[in-house]
Amino acid sequence: MGIEQLALSLIYQYKYFALVLLLSLGLAGIPLPDEVLMISSGFMSTLGILGFFKAIVASSIGSFIGMNVSYFIGTQLDKMLSHRLNSPKIKNGLKTAEYWFNKYGERLIVIGYFFPGLRHFTAYFSGMSRYCYKRYLLLVALGAVLWSTFFITLGKLLGEHWRKFAIILHKNLLYIGIIIVIAMIGFYFIKLRKKQMTNEPTEMNKMPGTND
Repeated sequence: MGIEQLALSLIYQYKYFALVLLLSLGLAGIPLPDEVLMISSGFMSTLGILGFFKAIVASSIGSFIGMNVSYFIGTQLDKMLSHRLNSPKIKNGLKTAEYWFNKYGERLIVIGYFFPGLRHFTAYFSGMSRYCYKRYLLLVALGAVLWSTFFITLGKLLGEHWRKFAIILHKNLLYIGIIIVIAMIGFYFIKLRKKQMTNEPTEMNKMPGTND
């Protein structure tokens, strides 16, 4: 039995408890097809196996818990990097990344929910950059409700056609999420390199004998 079939059978048997647990694990980094699980839950609501609004609440709670677990994983990663990487360049790079994330992170945290890979990246990096936790809680709560409502409603509307559409959608969102993460990392390194290049002439001018 594949992981998808196992997860669906758990939801069928244990209902909301399984939905909370599985989405908590999925958003904490365990490779689970989260969108597939929610779309299938929406379909189950049409069969009377799950309640539509109860499924949204359970999914929102599960994803909210998972995003918080990922945040604290990020804080531990930050501690590990701080202790093991003593290079000034790396430290400056991390500080720049923290500034950049604190500036644009709000949009990414909510939008990132809809893309596998990106949602984990934003959660981990929120912890690594010590993003304001109170603000983070509000954003992940909003994202959890929007994300859960969208996919469970989609499953309800798709009805018997949910499976084929869910698998295709999950794969495409995964690819898009990975591309966005790579683009973000590339954009960050380009900006970091430009900053270093603009600082180099200034540092050269401060060297003895450069004004002779």
